[in-house]
Amino acid sequence: MKVHSERPPGSDEPGVIRRFVESRLIGNFDSETFSEAWKKKFSHAPTWCDADMSLQQINRGKARGNRIALYARAFFQLWLYRIGCFVQTYAWSTILISMVLYTLCLGGLKNVVIETDLVKLWVSEGGRLNEEMNYLASVRNTAQRVKREAAGARRGPELPKENGLGGGFQVVIQTPSYEGENVLTKEALQRHTKLMQEIANYEVDMFNEKWTLSDICFKPPGPSFNSGPLAGIMSKLLDKIIPCIWITPVDCYWDGAKALGPNPPLNLGPEVTSFISSLPQGNVTWKNLNPTSVIKEVGQLFDLGPIGNFFERAGIDGAYLDRPCIDPLEEECPKSAPNYFDKCASLKKFNEWNLAKSLEEQVRIYSKLLFRSILFKTFPCASSR
Repeated sequence: MKVHSERPPGSDEPGVIRRFVESRLIGNFDSETFSEAWKKKFSHAPTWCDADMSLQQINRGKARGNRIALYARAFFQLWLYRIGCFVQTYAWSTILISMVLYTLCLGGLKNVVIETDLVKLWVSEGGRLNEEMNYLASVRNTAQRVKREAAGARRGPELPKENGLGGGFQVVIQTPSYEGENVLTKEALQRHTKLMQEIANYEVDMFNEKWTLSDICFKPPGPSFNSGPLAGIMSKLLDKIIPCIWITPVDCYWDGAKALGPNPPLNLGPEVTSFISSLPQGNVTWKNLNPTSVIKEVGQLFDLGPIGNFFERAGIDGAYLDRPCIDPLEEECPKSAPNYFDKCASLKKFNEWNLAKSLEEQVRIYSKLLFRSILFKTFPCASSR
């Protein structure tokens, strides 16, 4: 027996659209064919069990509910039931058609390309970052072409033959914490630099060894030197100091050298630093190293072949020493930085300006102890008097 909707007297008559929807979705099942299990489920969760019957109860005034949600559930329940009946009636035809469609889909597997390079998912084609990634490869091709065309009997050092950015380089992408945030501010770039340092100094204990990023990252191969008294020293020095390749906005600043290390810093001793004056005293890192000056000084003493020309073509120059600092007031900011702030000269000018005023107009510091603590922390060149 099919149960059709009965409306209580005095209720509002449904519109045309509602009558059309209910004529298609309500009264499609016979309640006499329902099992005891269905009746038990319907008593606990009627709307989820049978939306059709729930709508009938609402139309008869015995229940209340969200008609739009029940219409959607009744639609899906009705068509899933009809699809199930069709599959049961034409089982073999359904299996055959499904296998044919599945076989057609298998034909497209030969054109599937599995992308394992995560960077290609982030870097757009034709952008500036993509151009920088391919820059080293273009320089290599140019250098090899010049080398083939150049005539010379003496065999110089070999230029790197690998693609320096062959998918193994490190890309650090910083996204804003909230919508509309500017990631190119001073604070955001400093957070970016700190994150790079944490990544570079992170250690993992495995196989009774301590591993860092510099042990597994991609590094451009160092050039080979001609035989000479400093060939071995220069080769070992370059092997230790050649950094991992990072592609990050911080690399445009001097602060990008903080994560390059080497960690721990190199200490070549007073003998080497006194012999090569362009090497920084004490610890040698990319924060204070000028590789072009070192190569030029060593090239005046020994024959390095075309290695000096290689540095010049690569545009290394002063490495990070000639790049601006994110914070010009940082103590380690080099004097060669374009935005270097000379604290001592500024203090001298301030004193001259202040002393030129009358006693009533001069800037006075009421807490002398506080003034000295701030002065020596900010201006280490100041003398205690």
